[in-house]
Amino acid sequence: MNNMSYLFVIDCLGSGGAQRQMVTLAINLKQRGYDIDFFVYYPQFEHFLPIIRNAGIKVHCVSKKGKNPLMVIERLRELIASRKYRLILSFLDGPNLYTELARIGYSDTKLIVSERFMYPSGKLPLTYRSTQICHRLADFITVNSHHQRIRMEHEFPWMKNQITTIYNGVDLGIFYPRDKGLHHYQGNEIRFITISSLQEKKNAVGLIEAMAHLRTNYGWCPYIDWAGQKVDSPSGIKHLEHLESLLEKYDLHRYWTWLGERNDIHDILPTYDALLHPSYFEGLPNAVCEGLAAGLPILASNTGDHDRLVTPGINGYLFDPEDPENIADILLGFSKLSITERQAMSIESRNYAEENLSVERFVEQYHSLFQSILAES
Repeated sequence: MNNMSYLFVIDCLGSGGAQRQMVTLAINLKQRGYDIDFFVYYPQFEHFLPIIRNAGIKVHCVSKKGKNPLMVIERLRELIASRKYRLILSFLDGPNLYTELARIGYSDTKLIVSERFMYPSGKLPLTYRSTQICHRLADFITVNSHHQRIRMEHEFPWMKNQITTIYNGVDLGIFYPRDKGLHHYQGNEIRFITISSLQEKKNAVGLIEAMAHLRTNYGWCPYIDWAGQKVDSPSGIKHLEHLESLLEKYDLHRYWTWLGERNDIHDILPTYDALLHPSYFEGLPNAVCEGLAAGLPILASNTGDHDRLVTPGINGYLFDPEDPENIADILLGFSKLSITERQAMSIESRNYAEENLSVERFVEQYHSLFQSILAES
């Protein structure tokens, strides 16, 4: 059934959430007999490269020079022109655009593009509209949140018959609850983990201000461990300096720990009281999905599909990311829950993950989509 080749296109094999999902999909499809190649244009990021190679998946690459995408598009056209691939799957807006342009004239090679983000609120900027209009060059579109699919269908009604939502997949055998022991819940020391790259949209500022509010008005403050890659750019460095200055200003350094990029998230996640995700906007964050699988209550911003993942009072709480006092109220309320209430939330989180976020479900949905698209050829 799968005696044909598939090309997976993404910017790099770094440690990002989209990369993790595409690599997971490729490896599982490879085990089903699919012949898959990868194409990347930032080969210097190699976090997932050993895993891909161990799975016997070939990686084609070209080094993108500056902001000029022509070399990327030309190399993609060469691969498509080889007629080796019956179907291409691309993730993220840059790879989607390059692949859509490269495939012009080769409609016998099917193309599925996948968006992994969420539109900003308000009127859609022209740059977004331009890239989305280019999706007319694809055969199908996937997104990883219902919120984004609904918004895309509203903005571009022509997409309604060629778009679907496929949730991320989590390896439930790696991410699962551990027995913390009752000592973990004793006293009022609460420790949250946040897993995210350090970008302004991830709202570390609002979280720090919420902690300051708690300490000033209630004499209590939770401990926050932030795991994720720091952004090594002038704006990223400036943002980090601002966060450090806020921690100094409010005397919160002893409550805040930078964990950096970690390869053992699956081991450390279950040791925390809850996962905290304060982003201003999201698609479907891997961190929240993995937190659910690990049996953690989720305290998250009320954005995107978070209200589908989190039922307040059942497996976590939602808050307004624009309002540090509201974030503080949610943190304080969680700290007052009994052991029994937190354990019940843990069970509900794991149940949700098993029903909605398994790798098997994720892979099967893409497998079915591939077969459907190819059957139309």
